[in-house]
Amino acid sequence: IKQVSAPHSPTPFSPELEAAYLPDADKITTAIKATLA
Repeated sequence: IKQVSAPHSPTPFSPELEAAYLPDADKITTAIKATLA
């Protein structure tokens, strides 16, 4: 089982850090492939 969600910490204010903080399509796809492999 893989958890694909934001970490348990406050959301960053900077847009660049927020983009790294939140899961995106690439992170979700990678987690799915790792789970099914």
